Amino acid sequence: VDVAELDLAYIHGFNYANPILPRALEQVDWSLWQADYLTDQQQASFLYSAFAELERRGVKLFNPPGTLVQNFLKADLLERLRDAGLRVPRMICTNDPAAAEAFVAELRPTPTAWRPATGRATWQLFLDRQKQYLIALRKPPVLLAEGIDGPLIRAYLLNGQPLLCLKRNAPVNTWNAETLEVFEAIECPEVYAALRRLTEVISLRWGLVLFVLREGQAWIYDIDADPIYDWLPAAFQQRLTES
Repeated sequence: VDVAELDLAYIHGFNYANPILPRALEQVDWSLWQADYLTDQQQASFLYSAFAELERRGVKLFNPPGTLVQNFLKADLLERLRDAGLRVPRMICTNDPAAAEAFVAELRPTPTAWRPATGRATWQLFLDRQKQYLIALRKPPVLLAEGIDGPLIRAYLLNGQPLLCLKRNAPVNTWNAETLEVFEAIECPEVYAALRRLTEVISLRWGLVLFVLREGQAWIYDIDADPIYDWLPAAFQQRLTES
């Protein structure tokens, strides 16, 4: 295929990372880990260069390399959105125990959430045991954020238009039953203008925006420029694929 003749291309499954980390798998022969590591580095470098060259030749990419890079740098990305006037929860990026403790104390009794400062990850509650394990000057910094109260929404966007908005209903334990995690398709037109503005600020042509809906406003926690959705119920997967 002469890729230079393409009008547009959809990039899927390219998990940009810098640096490339060695694969920590049991079946890997660690006597050869350096060779595997170099192979991974060269593969990532080749793909990134190929995508950059496609963009230079005028192919419209979903999403271009620059978007993948800024999506990897979560702290910088979220600050850019805040500077553009979008709602982002109070947040710090730190590996300083004193700074983390001061941030948590300032938010009390509001809960604090955390996630790694780069790449694709999940926000979690920042508990005392996690604070003791995660935060140290010898360890990489993490993101800490105010836990805004409200439903958690995943919005899948294409060219600024919402294809699907899913409300997450978390599992609930009761005395006699346990419910499973449930995703409910919803409409929230009051935030669509803010989501379109977001895609303009960071040149996001296709992606997932994770936000908390509170009083008709979207409080943005995360962006994924190459969302994986094959874990969703089949009906939602089909709806996204067709869209």
